Amino acid sequence: MSSNLTHEQIALLEYIDLNQAGWWRMALQQVILGILAERERDKQGLFDILSSLLASNITQEGILEQLNTLKNQSKIYEEDNIFYIQESIAREYREAITRQSNEDVICKNLFSTLIMKNRIGLDASVLWEQFVSQLLFPYIKDQGTNFYKVFKTDSIDYNHQLFSSFADCYPDNKANIMLTIREYFSQTIPEVKNFILRQYHAAVALSAAGLSQQVVDSILKAFSGDLSFRVFVDTNVLFSLLDIHKHEQNDLVQNLFVLCKRLPENLIKFVYHPLTIIEAKIRFETELSNIINNKPLSGLGNMYFDKCSKAKKLIGYKDYFNTLKANFKKYVEDNNISQSSIDNTLARVVSDIQNELFKNTEGDPEVIKHDIWLWHEAFQLRGKREIESHLVAKHWILSISHKFIYMDYKLRKHYNIDSNIVIDPQNLLKILEFLTPMSDETNEAIYRWLTSPTIYMGNIVEDEIYNNPVYKKIYESDLLPDLSCNTLTRLIANKAISKKILNAKDSQSVKLYIEEGLKEMIRGNEKRIAELEGILEDDMKEKEATRNEVASLRGELSTIKRELDEAKIKSPLIPIASENKDNKDEIIKKDTIVRIRTSYRICVWLMRIVFPFIPILLKIYDLINLQACIIAEIPILIALLSEHVFKPLKRFARKKLIKQLNERMIKLSENDINEIIEEL
Repeated sequence: MSSNLTHEQIALLEYIDLNQAGWWRMALQQVILGILAERERDKQGLFDILSSLLASNITQEGILEQLNTLKNQSKIYEEDNIFYIQESIAREYREAITRQSNEDVICKNLFSTLIMKNRIGLDASVLWEQFVSQLLFPYIKDQGTNFYKVFKTDSIDYNHQLFSSFADCYPDNKANIMLTIREYFSQTIPEVKNFILRQYHAAVALSAAGLSQQVVDSILKAFSGDLSFRVFVDTNVLFSLLDIHKHEQNDLVQNLFVLCKRLPENLIKFVYHPLTIIEAKIRFETELSNIINNKPLSGLGNMYFDKCSKAKKLIGYKDYFNTLKANFKKYVEDNNISQSSIDNTLARVVSDIQNELFKNTEGDPEVIKHDIWLWHEAFQLRGKREIESHLVAKHWILSISHKFIYMDYKLRKHYNIDSNIVIDPQNLLKILEFLTPMSDETNEAIYRWLTSPTIYMGNIVEDEIYNNPVYKKIYESDLLPDLSCNTLTRLIANKAISKKILNAKDSQSVKLYIEEGLKEMIRGNEKRIAELEGILEDDMKEKEATRNEVASLRGELSTIKRELDEAKIKSPLIPIASENKDNKDEIIKKDTIVRIRTSYRICVWLMRIVFPFIPILLKIYDLINLQACIIAEIPILIALLSEHVFKPLKRFARKKLIKQLNERMIKLSENDINEIIEEL
């Protein structure tokens, strides 16, 4: 495409069902209707606009053919060589433009909310325009324009640098910009989904309308043969399918397998390699060991703790991982994934390649060996190096591992192969678009893969966080509660709290500063919620967008409060250093005194509450024939109570205090003890 669609044209282009015959012709018809919906055009004006949009791939004969089709369908009519759209169609398009405008406002407001929440000191409106024009639209346009690359032999890798390049424009806010984009792409509200999908479907329609006849013929040829695919499923994909590790592509993988169930039988056959089961079991054992030894966890361990949180109880981690290890193969086969055979003749080849290309690669050598072996099995099954189209390849490896996808690139370069052997779910879904009718499930899967490159931004965000000296100080204190990436980013972005944490002399101080930072976030969220609730009452136009923001902030508030509670109850996992012993004793001393003081204050307050009622009770008793002399003796009674109750209570408190101080090996001067007793 040599030109961009207008805002209105994007609203008018519907999705193209690539499963239907003649989809490229229907795409051109939609583009023509979109142009005429803006205003009437003569023949030459249409030719000029379409030539600009579709470059040189479209011919005047092809345009005239679709104009005649639209006239026969009574969607357009011609008067004096001017083409008009039928009023009924125009009315539908005007409604579509109105809907789009309303959705755009909601999407912009949501983005502005995320900018404020993540403390980015930039103009939200300006940043929104830059985000849309420099990142969102170019990225989606690229995906929609190149949808047919699955039929070519070019590499179908993503250009993930687009996201990091955009964030690089804001060096002072890079991590928070990345976090904002990730949060925006992870939204589930319909307006954001529609906003993104609308751009994609418009780009696909425009690209399909401009395909040359040669490309169309090659696509038809690819589908004319006996289509069947054999797909090896990598370990991480199985973990995502079974929902046993925490990964941002879990939903995409699960949606992909749902779509595959709707395909004709034997069109795509998923298989697992025996080495994949072995690798999975090794990873279960490793993760169990990490939990036992309090080491950093992978997605497996994080998902385990998520399940504990949802169950509101601690699930036995040994039973949990041992059950996974014992039943993993059964779980996989329950999802219609069958076992492949193993080619033992590859052992020498795999060993040589591992030593030659991946000797210094970071990671578990057994995992690297598994990936190389699996790659060579798929490579051998293809039977040839050069293929006409990705569809002819027939044998693939499905993976969501960045390292495996990069390994595929290195191995293809080593063996001089153009076509990918390892593909991600996004590219497999592109093929499925041509094999399944468009549906809500298909749209959901497309939305998932359009937003999935944000996992690469996630790596950058997490690298920025986990290499931050403030985070390291928190981690080294062994008091790190289970804080989300979002909460950690906001905690580190708070310069005052970060400075306190960096200058903290002991672990206990770090913990107190974490709690202080979380409380600040809670106060900020509560204040913002109050402001937004005021807006809800005053501004009806922004009501829906504001409700969504309130709900989002309430959810975040709940998370931060939970994290604060966890931070409060979590005790140090390592002894406090010996040089901090005096500080430790001081903390214990203060804590003990506070608890003793609290206990005895309760007793005193109870006495203060009861004593004023004694004269009243006696008076009531007197009214029912109690002798009047007793009333006269009340002052004497109070004096007796003071002598026989308060003084013994004082002696008891002194004795109890000294006993508790001795038990805790805390020495206080006589004056300190008397001061505490007098205060009680």
